[in-house]
Amino acid sequence: MALVAISEQGELVGSASILKTTLTHAHLTPWLSSVFVPTELRKGIASALSLRAIRESARIGFETLYLFTPHNESLYARLGWQTLERSLHNGLPISIMARPTAA
Repeated sequence: MALVAISEQGELVGSASILKTTLTHAHLTPWLSSVFVPTELRKGIASALSLRAIRESARIGFETLYLFTPHNESLYARLGWQTLERSLHNGLPISIMARPTAA
């Protein structure tokens, strides 16, 4: 599932995906992935996309949504995500995180 953020002027300002699987932990599903917001537009858009992904995952019947991040663990933690583990992927440190989809 693709999610897009559109400004009041109708411009694309961000995107995110919900995927069945990702590069690691194939036994966990679904995953928040490919969150992208241009640097100059980062004013809560990534957070809003993350929260929308949680609602959409709940709507289609999932109890938990997962993600991995190399840089934004603190951002996601503020949004209620919990770190499951820290590991390396291709030599890059990443945090594997989860969040219940129920309110």
